[in-house]
Amino acid sequence: VVLDPLDHEVPHAEDLDRWFGSLARTALTLFESILGGLSWEEAVQPLYLGVSPGVAIVFCFYVAFCVFALMNVVTGVFVEKAMQTAQDHKDMYLANHISELFFSTVEGGTEHITWEIFSEKMNSPDMQEYFKAINVDPAEAYGLFQLLDTDGNGGVDCEEIVNGLLRLRGNARALELSLLMSETARIYQHLVDMDRRVGSLSKYVTKASVSSRASSLM
Repeated sequence: VVLDPLDHEVPHAEDLDRWFGSLARTALTLFESILGGLSWEEAVQPLYLGVSPGVAIVFCFYVAFCVFALMNVVTGVFVEKAMQTAQDHKDMYLANHISELFFSTVEGGTEHITWEIFSEKMNSPDMQEYFKAINVDPAEAYGLFQLLDTDGNGGVDCEEIVNGLLRLRGNARALELSLLMSETARIYQHLVDMDRRVGSLSKYVTKASVSSRASSLM
């Protein structure tokens, strides 16, 4: 349609020239057809009657494909946003609920939970339901406490509990994977400390060796 000169005796020659008279006009027609700037019935009629039914069918498939693809993209964006918003609200609710479970009834209003307090809270019906929801066996409570105690001081604060329990939501192996990550982090920190000590010892040995050589020369 674009490359061949239009014969004005061809049916709908004026419409063909109007919608497909040049490459730029054809691109604009295709663009308008999928975004509502043009009723694509107006563009497909001259193709069907003046060019070929096959070309009209190809045009229809193009419009259908683009419209469905655009709808899927837009729908996907809105659905993802809605799911993310719902997840954020759920996380906020769980965070507040967990904080209330552990800190609302702690004597003295302490913000530091020891293993004794943690194990006592584990027996509450609310915590049993929560651990059931995140597929964590209450029998693994001590391992869970070690996981939450990220700084290794024998107790956990509100932030450690909330972040740790929210991170555990997932499949049944989430606790094992989280424990592995925690243990790996502790090993890494231990290696860093060892490297620092070895470095200090190496400097001391080097300094002592230099002093010894200097003394022997004197």
